[in-house]
Order: sequence, then C-alpha cells, then structure tokens
Amino acid sequence: MPVGGEGGWVAAALWVGLFTAFLLVFLVPWRRTDWRSLGVTEAFLIALFTEMFGLPLTLYALSAALGLPGPTGTEHVLSYVLGPGLGMAVVLAASFALMIAGGALVVLGWRAVHGAGDGLVTTGIYARLRHPQYLGLIVLTLGLLVWWPTILTVPMWPVLSWMYVRLARREERNLAAKFGEAYEAYRRSVPGFWPWRRGAMPPNGP
Repeated sequence: MPVGGEGGWVAAALWVGLFTAFLLVFLVPWRRTDWRSLGVTEAFLIALFTEMFGLPLTLYALSAALGLPGPTGTEHVLSYVLGPGLGMAVVLAASFALMIAGGALVVLGWRAVHGAGDGLVTTGIYARLRHPQYLGLIVLTLGLLVWWPTILTVPMWPVLSWMYVRLARREERNLAAKFGEAYEAYRRSVPGFWPWRRGAMPPNGP
C-alpha cells in the first residue's frame, strides 16, 4: 500500500469516487438535509482514504507514540496495536462483514422505495425496519472505521451517525404529516433501527 506518491493518491481518489457513486445511485439525495448529510459522509470518506493511501498521519502518530519505526507503506493501522496475527485477521473480517451488511441494507431499502412509487413503503425490508438505508449507512461507515481507524475518522463517525439518526427523525415527522394514522400504525408495529425492538417508538427516538 503506497504511502503518498501518485499511485496512492490515485487509489484514494478511486475509492472515494466508488463509494460516492454508490451513495448517489442508491440514496438519490434531493433535499437540502440529504445533501448536507452526504457532505459529512464525503468528508469521512476523504479523510479515511487519504490516510489509507495517501498521507498516513495516524500511522506516523502511532509509531512515534509507541517508539516504533515510521510506516513503510505496508502496515495496517491496527497492526501497531494488535500485531499481524489472528487478531488482525478477525478485525478485517469483521470490518468487511459490516460493510457488506450495511451495503445490503442500503440496496434493499432502495429497491423497496423505488418499487412503491409515492405510497407509504411497508414491504420488503421496510416490513422489518423503518430506516434500513440510514442504518445501512451507519453500519457501512462503521465497517470502514474498523477497517482503517484514523485520528480524524474516529471522532467523525459518531457525528455522522447522529446526523443520520436526526435525518430519520425528520423524515418520521414528514411521513406522519403526509400519511397520518396509516403511518402511525406502521410506526407502532415496526422498529426504527433495531430489529429486536418492537412496539411504538416516539418520534425523537431510534
């Protein structure tokens, strides 16, 4: 994995572009709040992939703090803490599992929304969760964070997650105003973010 250099910056740009295209295709932001949340997600992606392929500030900071040689371009950031053995493999497997699960939630939500037109979506993944796409983004970015935690992205991820929960709450209010009792009945029977939570959820809760 190159540290800096043309190849590293090209790889960083390609990965940022890939994830950006995924978000634009499967989320289709159209409101100002959607674009604001997408902007925060973009900042998260740029910070992560810039360090992963471009300038690994976190690796330099860890190596200096632990008294180890600086990065040569082949280290994973967590290997400074866990070492290159089984623990590192488990962390990487968990991160990719989270990314796949999060991406699947986003895609399943997109399919259900685009199959329902302008009506209230209560089928498919929306029969189990009211906000599968927002949960998918939270899980997907958590997988990225586990894959390559950095000084910038670790504090950014809670902010990003909070923004998507806040966006979900605003969407709840809009849907309640549009669909009335039909949405309230749906809200009482289907959990918002966590499949194991049943029953009514207040508009300001997850």
